[in-house]
Amino acid sequence: MVDEIAQLECTLSYAVFPANDAIVRSVAIKNNSSKEVVVEAAASFSVDFPSGEREMMGLSGDWGREGQVFRRPIFPGQQGYMTV
Repeated sequence: MVDEIAQLECTLSYAVFPANDAIVRSVAIKNNSSKEVVVEAAASFSVDFPSGEREMMGLSGDWGREGQVFRRPIFPGQQGYMTV
């Protein structure tokens, strides 16, 4: 995606891992202008899944424990992760 006025370019990447029932995503933002840009937030994903048992997985932990996997069930309504 390109914003011609702000001269920003966003590349959204998605990968599907069927064996693990997982979808991962990332976004790369490139500043094509000579002006400084501050990105305060970026959202890149929204999906509706059929009903059934689903769960969200994430990684938490501080230095040396970044790979602590946590899981939580998905309930009707909005789900998401907040970054600090």
